[in-house]
Amino acid sequence: MMPAVRANLDLVSHLAGEAHDDLRGRLVDQAAQWAQFAGWLGIAAGDHAWSRHWLNQALEWTVESGHDALLGTVLSFRADLAGQSGDVGALLGVTRAALSRPGMSPGQIAYDHYQLARAYALVGDRQAATSTAVAADERAWAALEYGGEMPPWDYYRDRAFFDLEAGTTRAALGQHEQGVELLTAGLDGLDADSASADWTGTYVCHLARAQLAIGERDDAAQSVERARSIAARNRSARLSALVRTVSASMDP
Repeated sequence: MMPAVRANLDLVSHLAGEAHDDLRGRLVDQAAQWAQFAGWLGIAAGDHAWSRHWLNQALEWTVESGHDALLGTVLSFRADLAGQSGDVGALLGVTRAALSRPGMSPGQIAYDHYQLARAYALVGDRQAATSTAVAADERAWAALEYGGEMPPWDYYRDRAFFDLEAGTTRAALGQHEQGVELLTAGLDGLDADSASADWTGTYVCHLARAQLAIGERDDAAQSVERARSIAARNRSARLSALVRTVSASMDP
């Protein structure tokens, strides 16, 4: 998928470079949306250099276009990338910055609260993590009930997605039984295409770890095999490495 995305980015950035006035503004906005998608794709594939490049480019184009909702999304992805790279301080700080942006969609606000709760858990601030997780649940319900216009990149933020985020967050807080319940519900709620997607395998690994934490070793082993199958189907080196790590933690 990355070559196709790169081809679209090359085209729209070339057109934006040749355009002026209002036309440039519209093209830059489209380029920014493609760049944020490319950045997310890099995160999902484990290609941090690709992701960092395109998220930085998306940030530049989004500032020019003045698209507040998109800017919040780009900052959120930059925070996620920082966390995956081991920079917990940036994960916390940039997620806070994303939440301070005006014009963000209800779904983005809910997601960022879950991300912020996990960041607080990583730095050991359990009180802040717990209160932020509760706020995230409230924001998720508000997002699901919201009937207004949503940005096109929010299409996947449905009940199943928020169950997965809530379950991952509860597991990060050590609430493993609730984490297992929510992660299972979220995975069961996915459509067939999403259920076999690379990004879903990460949630399956979170489920395996939570199952292992409450002594459900057989269920955890089944989850590991499910994640391994998803990794093989998608030829995902990133997910395969994660599966190996989870599998190793199950050794007596």
